[in-house]
Amino acid sequence: MQMQPLVRRWPLVALVAAVLALAGLAVLLGTRLLDDHTPPPASVPEWAARVCGAQNAFVQALIDSRDDRDPQSLELEARKQRAAALGRAEIAAAQTLERELRAFSPPEAARAYHEALIAQAQETARFVQEQIDAIAKATAPQQIAVANAQARFQQQGAEQAVTASGAVLPDHVVQALASEPNCAGVDAPPTPSA
Repeated sequence: MQMQPLVRRWPLVALVAAVLALAGLAVLLGTRLLDDHTPPPASVPEWAARVCGAQNAFVQALIDSRDDRDPQSLELEARKQRAAALGRAEIAAAQTLERELRAFSPPEAARAYHEALIAQAQETARFVQEQIDAIAKATAPQQIAVANAQARFQQQGAEQAVTASGAVLPDHVVQALASEPNCAGVDAPPTPSA
């Protein structure tokens, strides 16, 4: 008679064990599926095309945001408004570049360079925002000149990290970049003066 309660609980124990096993399997499969969602690294030629295409889109966005107004001819408030508009466009372009670079995995041979490009895009967005903020507080043209000089200095620092990682790229990666038609685009114009 004592066996009956155990026998009656057996289906419940089996059901709980099955549910726990299925939950564990679901977690394992879900983690595996998320891991498998990461795209495999691009081939070197594909990577070169995508990187250069993203950089060209960034440069084109900067060019498109420019105007032909001489900032020196503008009143202080107009200069500040112009700087904010140009800065917002540059931040948006840098954020788009970062997103595009994060959308694919680089080949291992180009990983450090790819990560330096992403860091440069992040830094660009950061220091341009600092430039916009400093210019917004300016009460004299000299303060705008200082904000512009600081932004150019920070831009040079970000470019040095990319240059350093590019200097150690293997020859086949350099050759892929050199032979990629998208890489023959325009160089990035300097951050404009406000």
